[in-house]
Amino acid sequence: MPRILIVDDEELNLSLVTNFLKKTGLTIDTAKDGASALKLLQEYKYELMFFDHMMPGMNGIDLLNNLRGQLGNPNQETPCIAMTGNTADDAKATYLKAGFQDYIKKPVQKRVLDKMIGEYFPDLKVEERAPTKFSDDTAAADREVIAAPTMSLEEAKRAARGTVSMDVPKRKDVSEATRQALPEWLIDTEGLDVEAGIQINGSPDSYISAIRIFSESAQRKADEIEDFYQKGDVTNYTIKVHALKSSAGVIGAKDLADQATVLETAGNTGDYDTIKKNNAQFLDTYRTLGEALKTDIRGQHVEEEKEDVHFLERKILLISAMEHILVGGLEERLEQNDFQCMRCGITMEELENYQESADLLIYYMDELLYKNTDSLVYLKDLVVEQDKHLILIGTRTEYDAALASIPESCITKWVERPFDMDRFLIFLEKFYREDAKKDEKHKILIVDDDETYMELIKAWLEDRYDVVMASSGLLAIRWLARNKPDLILLDYEMPITNGPQLLEMLKSEAGTDNIPVMFLTGKQDKGSIMRVLNLKPTDYILKTIDRGSLLEKLDMFFKARRLL
Repeated sequence: MPRILIVDDEELNLSLVTNFLKKTGLTIDTAKDGASALKLLQEYKYELMFFDHMMPGMNGIDLLNNLRGQLGNPNQETPCIAMTGNTADDAKATYLKAGFQDYIKKPVQKRVLDKMIGEYFPDLKVEERAPTKFSDDTAAADREVIAAPTMSLEEAKRAARGTVSMDVPKRKDVSEATRQALPEWLIDTEGLDVEAGIQINGSPDSYISAIRIFSESAQRKADEIEDFYQKGDVTNYTIKVHALKSSAGVIGAKDLADQATVLETAGNTGDYDTIKKNNAQFLDTYRTLGEALKTDIRGQHVEEEKEDVHFLERKILLISAMEHILVGGLEERLEQNDFQCMRCGITMEELENYQESADLLIYYMDELLYKNTDSLVYLKDLVVEQDKHLILIGTRTEYDAALASIPESCITKWVERPFDMDRFLIFLEKFYREDAKKDEKHKILIVDDDETYMELIKAWLEDRYDVVMASSGLLAIRWLARNKPDLILLDYEMPITNGPQLLEMLKSEAGTDNIPVMFLTGKQDKGSIMRVLNLKPTDYILKTIDRGSLLEKLDMFFKARRLL
């Protein structure tokens, strides 16, 4: 199958385009910055590439010029499409002149992307997107949306929880199909056109996934924008605002996207007065929406703590590019407190030589951080692929720079410098002590919208197993992004994302495709059972099972796995 590369610094845009193309059979690689993209471009041959324009560091045009100038690169002549939020009348001509073969604007519409893929790969079967029951033939992105009155943060929280006072505007006018597909708190969140969001994302489930991605990063990215504003860094301020404009469009946040458009234009034209006038309101809108979208998630059962480490020896790999007095002092204190400490530099060669020496990595950052982007990506890969744990020590600026290559979900802890050595050692002691408590217990994730039943099953199992609960498929996916259980007990009937849909999603993603899943459900009709069995779960258990029989099944399962 053809292989394509998508480069964009916004996770939400990467997720949107990847989801649109999943069923095409294309092999899809992604990168979040120019340096990572160049590494992939040297390693693989692609048939088509999509480059975002506005990216920090190396923008899309610079990336393309860099690639075209590399003699012998396998992708020197590969067609490249500009994927950007630039909607100016002459945008397409500008990008064609810069060397791109085509142009697609963000937020990307599935029908436009499908048509483009069909043109470049005529032998590839691309599904035509039929109008859904959630919208008419008119693209939702072209609809006029009436801006809602601004809500305070507290009002947004109450609205998200469903406890809206009488003076809040009446419920939004949406179709019955939309009301059945989305939770009320999301539909009634001010500042969202949920039907436009569904249209853009292709389905309610994909839209919910986009909301999750948007909400989890909103506060951090608002802080980044504010930081660039305070520093007077108009270039990076404009890049971040541009990226937000696209993300807001993806979730149907038209008012936020419009505000971002005004500020982006001001940044590009040097209109600092407009930025000063509108920045505070813009950030307040962004943070309020992000907070409202997180409210429903925070109120659920899924535990927010990172997965405990599972190793017996207190071995630590201390990484530092330069010789620092403080690094030497930290190494000495670690050894005084009975930690086995090894030192290495930040180069790829050194990391490869020491990668097996410890499961806990501590990286003491410095100014050489900016010259070692490939090493940061390698650290991220160690965390994801080898179940390592990573602690970063450095300034806020260094930490923000590291986040360009290492997602926050891969970082166990950030320690801001200067730091209290004694407090840090207390944290490490607790880190290992908690590990010792749970080292022998298998971790089981229960996914069921019936919270009472989940509490019952947890009470049955918690003496023997480490039990985590998620009351929806969305919350389960969010938890699984940072944790890996030994077994999932999954209900069949759940709102938004049901059990079979969740299992299909897990099997389609590297990292969750090999997690054993047992259905624990009340569904016992032949059609439902056959549908699930076609997905090849580990077992199918009815909720009529008693405690003793369930424990026996689980004990037999884990005993058999130990013998494999």
